Amino acid sequence: CKVQYCLDVYRRAPSVFSVAANGSLVQAKLYSMPGEGAFIVAFGDAKHTVSVQDEPGGALRLTIDGQAVTLEPERDPSLLATAYTGKLTRFLVEDGAHVDKGQPYAEIEVMKMLCMLA
Repeated sequence: CKVQYCLDVYRRAPSVFSVAANGSLVQAKLYSMPGEGAFIVAFGDAKHTVSVQDEPGGALRLTIDGQAVTLEPERDPSLLATAYTGKLTRFLVEDGAHVDKGQPYAEIEVMKMLCMLA
């Protein structure tokens, strides 16, 4: 499911933030918990446990009250990239050629295995 949200977040104090979304504005206070990237977030009387983890490819994984959500950075469709680290062995299309969705465009070597990038 590819859903986009537009949020504006403003830091008001070291642990107080204002969050604007869909015409609403709420104040949130963060309380650090033991452990890396774990917080309690309070919105008025409601409190939620949140943990944050970096994922491969620049994504951010939030776990909110036990429910996991992955936030991925917007991708530029004109850039051809992969989340894998490897050695580029060859291009499969000419420079400047049009590449259709799902069409292999390069081959990389990852841990002695050849992988097609599409």
